[in-house]
Amino acid sequence: MGMTDVVIVGGGVVGLSIAYELAGQGVAVRVLEQGHVGREASWAGAGILPPGNLAGATTPEARLRAHSHSLWPEWTESLCESTGIDNGYRNCGGLEIQHQEHASQLDSEIQCWRDEGVAVEWLTMSQLTEISPAVASHEVVAAHLPE
Repeated sequence: MGMTDVVIVGGGVVGLSIAYELAGQGVAVRVLEQGHVGREASWAGAGILPPGNLAGATTPEARLRAHSHSLWPEWTESLCESTGIDNGYRNCGGLEIQHQEHASQLDSEIQCWRDEGVAVEWLTMSQLTEISPAVASHEVVAAHLPE
C-alpha cells in the first residue's frame, strides 16, 4: 500500500463524499469503516435531506444545512456525470408527522422553519389522506415541506 495523506473514519455518505472530493484533488485517501460501507447512519437516514434557506439561517447548524441544501442538485449531477451512477437524489419534498398529542411540538418546528424562510404548510387530514392514506388513518397531524 502506498502513502496515505488523509484517513477518513466512516464510510457513510459524508465520509465517502469527503474522500471523493479529496481524491479528485489528488489527495491519497484511505476510508476506514468497521461495518459495511453506507450501512450505518447513512442507511438509517434513508436519504432524507432537510431543507434550508441560507438567507434566513441564523445558527451555524441552519447555515450549514441551508448551504448543503443548495449544493445537492449540482453535486449529484456532477457525480452522475463522472461516475455514471445515479445516486437517486430527487427533490420530492417531505412530511413531518406527529401524534395529535404533540401537535404543539410540530407547530413550534413549523414556526422555526417559517422564521428561516423554509417553505412549509400544515396539511389537512384530507390532504394527508391523499398523500399517504396509511399514515392518515392514525391520530396524527402533519406538515408538508415541498423542498
